[in-house]
Amino acid sequence: MQTIFLKPQASIALNAVVHLCEDTAKSFDLAPLLAAAGYNQTGTLNITQMYVLGANGLPDSTVPASLFTKVDGDTVKVDASVFADRNWTFNTLAVVIDNGVNQVTLKLQVIVDPVNDAPTAEDHTIALGTATSYVVKVTDFGFADPHDANSANQANPAGNNLMSVIITVPPISGSLLLNGVAVTVGQEIAVGEITAGHLVYQVNPNVSGQTAFGFEVRDDGGLAGCNPADTSIQHFLTFDAPHGALGDRVWFDTNGNGVQDSTEAGAANVTVTLIGGGADGVIGTGGDDVVLGTKTTDANGNYLFDHLAPGQYQVQFGKPADYVFTGRDLGSNDATDSDANVANGLSQVVTLGKDETNLTVDAGLIGTNAKLGDKIWFDTNANGLQDAGEAGASGLTVTLKGAGADGQFGTFDDVVLKTAVTDANGNYLFAGLNAGQYQVQFSKGTDYAYTGRDLGGNDANDSDANTTTGLSQVVTLGQNETNLTIDAGLVGNNAKLGDKIWFDTNGNGLQDTGEAGASGLTVTLKGAGADGQFGTFDDVVLNTATTDAKGNYLFSGLNAGQYQVQ
Repeated sequence: MQTIFLKPQASIALNAVVHLCEDTAKSFDLAPLLAAAGYNQTGTLNITQMYVLGANGLPDSTVPASLFTKVDGDTVKVDASVFADRNWTFNTLAVVIDNGVNQVTLKLQVIVDPVNDAPTAEDHTIALGTATSYVVKVTDFGFADPHDANSANQANPAGNNLMSVIITVPPISGSLLLNGVAVTVGQEIAVGEITAGHLVYQVNPNVSGQTAFGFEVRDDGGLAGCNPADTSIQHFLTFDAPHGALGDRVWFDTNGNGVQDSTEAGAANVTVTLIGGGADGVIGTGGDDVVLGTKTTDANGNYLFDHLAPGQYQVQFGKPADYVFTGRDLGSNDATDSDANVANGLSQVVTLGKDETNLTVDAGLIGTNAKLGDKIWFDTNANGLQDAGEAGASGLTVTLKGAGADGQFGTFDDVVLKTAVTDANGNYLFAGLNAGQYQVQFSKGTDYAYTGRDLGGNDANDSDANTTTGLSQVVTLGQNETNLTIDAGLVGNNAKLGDKIWFDTNGNGLQDTGEAGASGLTVTLKGAGADGQFGTFDDVVLNTATTDAKGNYLFSGLNAGQYQVQ
């Protein structure tokens, strides 16, 4: 309150109240104020002193001189901008006025009324990484109300509160949704909706780089007072959607060569996990690697992680039951080999540049439950086929062989993988096999040979053993395939055929007592030849013998089969 003293004989003390808005200046004519206080002015007013009384009743010298200034003899200017953004009441402004007749001390109570200043906001950029949507938060708008923050405003010393956000510019790509509905320009969104997580930015998966929407914030201070403002200037919330991508394929490596061959199918519904480097961004350090997301391979075995920022990544492949991972980094083409560690399914660490796409991280699968087998049997009629009534050969060893490091059968590094012994029915089985190539080595008992190979046109009941070595053909097994057609037929090789040439002295066609044998005669053993028919052009001589002193002959060591004696 300002006091004005007038020098003449009478000293008069009066009180008055004036208002102005914070951060503004206003001039007050003292004559009407004195009149309103009951003083009838005579003569010319002349302000002689102005000062602010402190709590001790003395002038307060710390108050800036610019707070109150004399405009003319009867006008005082109050400049509230001296204390910016502050609203308060001065109760001790004294203005001393001398009009030549009286000295008047006017205690002028100056009330600085609060005015709502515009709040502030901030531009903000959000890195989306692998996220396909983002729930917008209140803190993303950077709301503050510093011009209304005032230690004298004890009700809210930090200023007014955020009331709403006004959308001024829509995002160029993607969608800004409120409760699932696209937000329009000019739409005002209450802070409660944002706090509840109802405002969501949805990524456009086909667009990389940055997109933004414009906004203003509104505070809850209202629009009362001098030149109030409750909205900020326009700012932008920017979403950085990188377009880096990592992926490719999980496939069934049916031939086990570690390479995606043209006929090998993709493995659908396999889980693939993307791992990031954690806080330090480096894979394998500090134990802070994090799972960034999972995908499931499609019908063709393909997967893709997109919207990836530059940095280090690693892929963890899953595998179905009864499968293992094929060999890693085989061949010379990283786009078609397998990158999964055989033991744990982890790929190598892959470093992506900005918006880089890497579609070379693959995993090959090999089934672990393929089966190979069937039977060794006695081919009693030596026709090379498993006929009804022909018994199985039990107790014989069957050996499963692999090609070794060079991948070629019949070379020095062929390896024995497993052995089996035929059961009572002559059957054998190798189970739990990976997809790949194998060869079966059959054994045979004493006095037996292998029957003819691949006769009859039916691989399920013919013999597959080489007649010399007992080795089957090379068999290729697919993923968890069962092949029960690899058989071996045995024919005895110690059959005997013979008897006697004798002199039939009585011509009755019977060997009668006393009829002597014919010694020194040649007996020829014949076979039917390639056509299997006796009496044709290709009959063959298999052996000859000479009758002994009693006329006897014998062909021994014969395989089971058909013969003719000459």
